[in-house]
Amino acid sequence: MTREELLYNAWLTELNTRLGRYIVRLIDEAGRHPDDASSFPLEELETSLSEDLTELAKAIAEKAARRSNPQPPLDLATDDTALQAALAYAAMDLPVVPGAVWHEGRFVDPITGEPVTRVALQPADTATTDLAQVREWWDTPTRRGQAVLAVVGPKLGAVSIPLSLTERLVRHPWFTTRPTPVVQIPDLPIAFVLYRPPTPPSLVTDHVRLVDEGTTIPLPPTAVGTDSVGWWTSPEQTGNTLLTGQELADLIHSIEGQQA
Repeated sequence: MTREELLYNAWLTELNTRLGRYIVRLIDEAGRHPDDASSFPLEELETSLSEDLTELAKAIAEKAARRSNPQPPLDLATDDTALQAALAYAAMDLPVVPGAVWHEGRFVDPITGEPVTRVALQPADTATTDLAQVREWWDTPTRRGQAVLAVVGPKLGAVSIPLSLTERLVRHPWFTTRPTPVVQIPDLPIAFVLYRPPTPPSLVTDHVRLVDEGTTIPLPPTAVGTDSVGWWTSPEQTGNTLLTGQELADLIHSIEGQQA
């Protein structure tokens, strides 16, 4: 099972737990006296669940559509798109490593075409912002098909959030004037929001999951199946800067407070 599939299953498990709590809440409501107060409005819980279930339906439909289409032959990149992207990310102080590519339901080394068990083709703890090292990893014709992976750690933080919250985040007036990069991976009902550590405890909420240190996140132009990883908000749109963890936490709490 791939890391993306594990993240997807973790999201499904969390959604299933919340759905179970909703059912229990309905049972409680049936026997509740009209004057009894609840600390969490049922309408808010229903709205949140409906948004997540809508995202689940979309993800299932997209997966079904992809399975009906055969995978094309492995196409190794011959231009320097990945190299230029890796150099740009490193210049932003985002640690990167080269990665395998997804092909016919498995990860393969784009140099040999052989299956691999690890997404990163270099250890995550060797992730670098050194431009010379980046060139060495990507700047040969046989290596240009390698994925570009950012590594979460002391220089880069990331959280995953549902797409419904992502849409509210990128439309928020404060975010439009002070954005941070947001990554979209095909088939996942979540997006990854990048920020600068440290990570304040308040950043993690019911809808915001912290990405562990050492985790790799594919960045454009990395391909997943027949699609490429994309940006909700690109580094160019942010002026090649990231929000701090505290700034992101304050923004998300503001958005969740407006929904309450």
